[in-house]
Amino acid sequence: ANGRNCSISGSGDNTMVTFHNNDTVKLVELKTKKEITVGKGDFMKSVLLPGNRVFCVWEQDNTIRFKKV
Repeated sequence: ANGRNCSISGSGDNTMVTFHNNDTVKLVELKTKKEITVGKGDFMKSVLLPGNRVFCVWEQDNTIRFKKV
């Protein structure tokens, strides 16, 4: 994908890559190659939670945002 500031997280064969492209932060599940738009902003980081949920944190307009995906 096109983008900047990528980050990787996951466990076993459940690996996630996060990045931002223009003003949108995205998450890609490598196993399924599914791309998910999480929100607007930059510099997203993520961590895999129990139940295969992902907790995402990023910056948008000088505010910290977060979301479970």
